[in-house]
Amino acid sequence: MTDPFDPNGGSPPRGILHEPSGTFLDKTDFKILGLLAMGARESIQSLAEKIHMSHSGTVARIRRLEESGVILRYYAEIDETLFEDWPSYSVYLQLSLRGRRYFSRVADALQNAPEVREAYEIFGEYDLSLRVSLRSPRDWHFLRARLDPRSNLFARTSHPIQFGEVRKPLSPHPLLLPGTD
Repeated sequence: MTDPFDPNGGSPPRGILHEPSGTFLDKTDFKILGLLAMGARESIQSLAEKIHMSHSGTVARIRRLEESGVILRYYAEIDETLFEDWPSYSVYLQLSLRGRRYFSRVADALQNAPEVREAYEIFGEYDLSLRVSLRSPRDWHFLRARLDPRSNLFARTSHPIQFGEVRKPLSPHPLLLPGTD
């Protein structure tokens, strides 16, 4: 198998390794992204030394990655064990006709509710899949009342009971881990 990053072995596969602008990401871009994913507070000088580039070259690369939409934001990773007494629950929402018509209101409400950790639009019997953190499953009724105060956006909800985690999501993305170059 050829290494997609090998300068003599061809270009990265299409559809996987480019910026939103269409520009291909190269080996240096992936090194920068991997280092930032593992420590966003790392100094430019430290990054430059680790990727064997000049300070100005590293700044230019990072600026291009930011402007092209590859780097969306920098953030601190919080030790979430502080919130262990707030378990996460899955909730499926079926929107009413009004909820579908005013989907932007639903999306805004979900965006502004700190208990909603994730929200995905899905296809099938339900319209949305949520991951919420609540002190107790009974607290869903209070959150639902805040999300849909007039009770006219959600037609039905489902709360499957989870027994335990089978696999944690990978972070950072596997392509950004050391040893993938």
